[in-house]
Amino acid sequence: MAAPTTEAVPDRRVPVQVAALGYRDYRWFWVASVVSNTGSMMHMAALNWVVADLHGVTTATFVAGIGLIPMLVSSPIGGAIADRYERRLVFLWAVVLQMLTAAALALAYEAGWTSVGTCVALAVIGGFTGSIGAPVQQAIITDLVPVAAMRNASVLNSTQFTVSRSLGPTLAGVLIGPLGAGTVFWANTVSFAVLIVGLNRMERRPPPSRPSDAEGYVAAFRSGCRYTLGNAGLRVTLLAGFIVALVSSPLQLNGQVIAKEAFDAGPTAFGLLVGAFGYGSLVSALGVLAVDRGWTHRGLVLTGFPLVAAGRFGLSVSPVVALGIVANAVVGIAFMILMSTILSATHALCDDEYRGRVMSVWMLLWGVAAPIGIAVTGLAEVIGIRWILAGFAVLLAGLTLLARARGSF
Repeated sequence: MAAPTTEAVPDRRVPVQVAALGYRDYRWFWVASVVSNTGSMMHMAALNWVVADLHGVTTATFVAGIGLIPMLVSSPIGGAIADRYERRLVFLWAVVLQMLTAAALALAYEAGWTSVGTCVALAVIGGFTGSIGAPVQQAIITDLVPVAAMRNASVLNSTQFTVSRSLGPTLAGVLIGPLGAGTVFWANTVSFAVLIVGLNRMERRPPPSRPSDAEGYVAAFRSGCRYTLGNAGLRVTLLAGFIVALVSSPLQLNGQVIAKEAFDAGPTAFGLLVGAFGYGSLVSALGVLAVDRGWTHRGLVLTGFPLVAAGRFGLSVSPVVALGIVANAVVGIAFMILMSTILSATHALCDDEYRGRVMSVWMLLWGVAAPIGIAVTGLAEVIGIRWILAGFAVLLAGLTLLARARGSF
């Protein structure tokens, strides 16, 4: 297995709780990713709001879900490429494609091309370009820090997504009213440029020990699946990730349905409601970083699942949006505990030459679970969004009890 090339001596002035930031290239990657992912979350919130406002919540649900379908096709390709070529360079080209897609959406919106067909087409294209880079973005962190800092880097990587979930929807909600959604779409385009600059400041590294060039990408992905399924620990972490995706994706990707159907909220309240998920996650991230060395993966996972259930149930019974914001923050706290822990465990269990393909299996499972969760939420006009949220809470509580009884985690 090819060892990653990293700086021999990190910056000792960096606190131990964020030790991975002491490595220059990881620091560049982390900061640029915060900016880029914030732009992406702004874009996602604004697009969902625009489609719901123009075409209704059912159509918005459809657009949000269909944007995830390309993940089923392109993330396996991205994972195989990540194990074959230099990950920084692969990710760089994926980001360039995402930037071009974001610019196309901004231009289409400014030109008034907001039909359902246009929104669906751009959502599919954006889903394809984004899911090519997603497994690479997860796999690349092992190239930037040594093994000793890997767990801290995994937690910090989840934290930067958390910061983005905090800022993105809130900023989108604030900007849509006075400046329009077009401003949000252009801001997302610029954020990708920041990530491109960050990736270009990082040192080049050799590719991992890779599959034979004669092995096609489909065969490489299949070998990655066999490796993943043959590892009992990875089976458990990926199952946990699937459950988290199923119950949390509607809050992140379809929050406009909850805001409109449960609270009749406007764009600012919508931004605060969805953003509360991220702010709760940010608070949780700071706690996870503080106790990271003292808690087991099992303990953190079995703490996170009941918290998600409690937050979802609280959201289902909240009479006013202010209480809904608090409940969604609780879900965000639990989500951060779960995601940082599950990803850290997955990286620890994975050999580097298979890392890209294991991450693509991870993304593939999200690509299956998230549309299911979103589709169920889309039944809000028939069943009622509060009943759906309560149902998710009961399901997750039952799965938690089963996992405890069976010792699954």
